[in-house]
Amino acid sequence: PIQVNNRIYRDGIGTHASSRLLFQLPENADSLYIGAAIDDETYSHGDCEFSIRLDGNDVWSSGRVAGGDRAKFTALSVRGFSTLELVTDALGSNTSDHADWLLPYIKLK
Repeated sequence: PIQVNNRIYRDGIGTHASSRLLFQLPENADSLYIGAAIDDETYSHGDCEFSIRLDGNDVWSSGRVAGGDRAKFTALSVRGFSTLELVTDALGSNTSDHADWLLPYIKLK
């Protein structure tokens, strides 16, 4: 499981910044719901920026997220798009940049 701010998330994707995950969206994809945070296992160390791209275009950015910060959640329309990229940028050093994507969910039409 993934843990952020002492909360355990059963669903999520743990990465290490910098990272890029590419997914093909189903034709009937409607909305994306997802959160982003630095994992508690870093003991409040590390930082990065999370971003989401649809068909190669930036559509959401978290700004700087540091260890110990609250998770940032977003909901986006993905209707009409074919690819989804989840990107993390280490913002310099990648020490302790345990970047978690939380509760990813794609709603279908």
